[in-house]
Amino acid sequence: MDIKTLQKAYELKDLLKSDERIALLDKAEAELNNDPEVYRLSLIKDEKNDIYNRMVSCYKENSKEASEALHEFYLAKKQFEEHPKVREYLKRYQVVRELYDEINEILFKELNTDLCPRKN
Repeated sequence: MDIKTLQKAYELKDLLKSDERIALLDKAEAELNNDPEVYRLSLIKDEKNDIYNRMVSCYKENSKEASEALHEFYLAKKQFEEHPKVREYLKRYQVVRELYDEINEILFKELNTDLCPRKN
């Protein structure tokens, strides 16, 4: 990579650091990570997911045991994702994800995709 391109990449990095959308995401993430209730709900969700995975490895996926474990996981995940701080984080994350997708499109739309054939 030549110096000019590298300098432009660092300029973009600095611009992104000062972008309000990214700052809001960082703030939402910090609040999420410092909330004991969110942490507790996350642990429960992860535990229910682990239980479901164990049930699927021991029983058929459509077995009563696996179905019940999946339902328990779904409820725990739903409760986690409905927490106001998690919802706020996910909302902010989506905005930043769209920003990154837009940047990606601008930077790489001119690339010749024939160099990397797609699998059909």
